[in-house]
Amino acid sequence: MVRLFRMQTAACRFLGLGAVSVLALAACSEGATGPGAAGDAEPGVEIGTLTADDIRGTDLPGELACAFDIDDTPQPVMLVRANVVDEEFSEGVIKVDGRIEPVRSQTPGGFNALLDGETLAGGGLTVDVIVTGEPETAGEESPPMPARLVYLGDDGARMVVEGEWRCGP
Repeated sequence: MVRLFRMQTAACRFLGLGAVSVLALAACSEGATGPGAAGDAEPGVEIGTLTADDIRGTDLPGELACAFDIDDTPQPVMLVRANVVDEEFSEGVIKVDGRIEPVRSQTPGGFNALLDGETLAGGGLTVDVIVTGEPETAGEESPPMPARLVYLGDDGARMVVEGEWRCGP
């Protein structure tokens, strides 16, 4: 047998580890169709709908509100309230794994900052609401807008949900 390349054992190990690392990274970054794509969730993460009792118990401040709805359910999965004053932060709640988790906007902006979506965080989680299109119904005071909710937990849990972002009085 003729050797085409002469490599030391350590060099072979590094080459092998490099190849395994590249394959592992490729498997973990599948893109938009893999885990974490719209509607997919990491194991153990459940975003639930808020009940009237859940909302009553929060005592959220603010004159106006935005809510994230999925699947035409009458109850939202997240509710955020804010005042009109641009220097104020928004405060809200989301139901994760059966628990009501408080969230707060990361920058001041009042209600106007909520209209186009917002990043909120609290208790080891971050929620991004991204408005993805124009309202389907024209002429309403506060028409629902298509939106995406991206949940990230400090434990690495991730969930992306498509729904509607409704803002108004």
